[in-house]
Amino acid sequence: MKNLSIYINLEELITVAPALQLLNLDDDWTLDNVVDHMVFGGPMIVNAYRLARIEDNRPPRKWWNEVKREFEVFVCTNDPKYDELREKIKDKSSATTTMLLGLVSAAIGKYCDSVEMGAVTAFCAVCLFAFAKIGKEAYCNTVLNANK
Repeated sequence: MKNLSIYINLEELITVAPALQLLNLDDDWTLDNVVDHMVFGGPMIVNAYRLARIEDNRPPRKWWNEVKREFEVFVCTNDPKYDELREKIKDKSSATTTMLLGLVSAAIGKYCDSVEMGAVTAFCAVCLFAFAKIGKEAYCNTVLNANK
């Protein structure tokens, strides 16, 4: 799992979840701040030419919580339900970001029954971005401290 981050292109993840660009602004932004812009009821980033009222059809925040929890199980534990995914990733010597995102999203989506696959993919992109930026140990330590 530690080597997974070497295959991740952060710019490709930003194309899947554009709100990730906020993390590049300054150190005040967190993953949860970024996700606030991706979920129903959160602040909307709207292009200037689209100032008309638009319907908020973004996914509910609880979907983020489900995906994040499953990503933590995948990355930070040895839970056997993700053994097949770990093996697939080990076998990919020339993995691409798109392939990894697809594999991870599909595996995690199996355990997030109420979450639509498009949301799973975007939220997995957020998780993979953080994982690639700070590494497995820091990611998992952050998760453990946040859950106390």
